[in-house]
Amino acid sequence: MKKILTILIMSGITGGALLQAKPVTVKRQRENAGISGNIFRETAVKGKRISKKKKEAKKLSTIEEFHQIIRNDMVEFACKHVGNPYVWGGNSLTEGVDCSGFTQAVLKSYGVNIPRTAEEQAKYGHEITIAEMQPGDLLFYSRGKLQIGHVGIYIGDGKIVHAAGKKTGIEISRYDYKTPRKVISCFPEA
Repeated sequence: MKKILTILIMSGITGGALLQAKPVTVKRQRENAGISGNIFRETAVKGKRISKKKKEAKKLSTIEEFHQIIRNDMVEFACKHVGNPYVWGGNSLTEGVDCSGFTQAVLKSYGVNIPRTAEEQAKYGHEITIAEMQPGDLLFYSRGKLQIGHVGIYIGDGKIVHAAGKKTGIEISRYDYKTPRKVISCFPEA
């Protein structure tokens, strides 16, 4: 989380939930965060060096650019839990979690509170097509008699990370290992 907070200060992003943030100047962000004095920050994001000088109270070029940084970081964070156990009703990314507990915990780490069950999560955000999905979007599947009974996080390259079951725990699978019933983005529409 520290890296994201640095990005937020560096990029001049402020707001409630991280994914619903609005761009403001670095000066305003620093004031909101209670930072005073001549502070210069330098950080690296995915190998790109970002440097801000006092005169450059610069915004990210677009909110979409900010969302892409968050999406990539979210996917990296989610994938760090591959191999951890599946526990029905669990909500611990390390001790055990089920599919919807996994997506809920990952998104909560980024300031997004979604409901607990896959069925309820499928009503959150806005529906998109498979062609529109990007890393960080949620894919929903039927399970048994349930119309929506499973959820995973799209990680790109045609794959999802999800708490699959007791045998495998959290794993990476092809997004089409079963036919997805619905795709949801929790990111605001452009």
